[in-house]
Amino acid sequence: MSIQTKDELIIMVKFAAVGFVTATIESASYYVFFAMLSMSRPVAQALSYTLGSIVFYAINRKFAFHSTEKFLSKEFLKYAVVSFSSLLFGIGLMMVLSGPMGLSGTPIKETLAKGTVMFLTTITNYLGQRLWAFGKERRQ
Repeated sequence: MSIQTKDELIIMVKFAAVGFVTATIESASYYVFFAMLSMSRPVAQALSYTLGSIVFYAINRKFAFHSTEKFLSKEFLKYAVVSFSSLLFGIGLMMVLSGPMGLSGTPIKETLAKGTVMFLTTITNYLGQRLWAFGKERRQ
């Protein structure tokens, strides 16, 4: 395994570890917003995703991507664009899964829908963050 491949694997593992923490925060907050506070799915998805995204950025920008930029910088704006795009994708996917696909009405179906959304938005986020927001030139 080359050093570059090994370095990329380390970044992916760190990204995934922070992603696990933020996914837990996102899932718990989605449950609170949707099930306990009776918010609509899109609102619960938006709020929980935003909370998870803020935590993710705060931790992963240094931990996985070794950013040297200021917290609020062009990098943050790029991160926000990727995150917002993934949010819109996730809301749309949640509406399809819970509507036409029938993944709603029971806790198991709701969890399956949310898990599917989280899995797919993780992929879009990783690609956008790795290839654009945090750019290769900053990862040494």
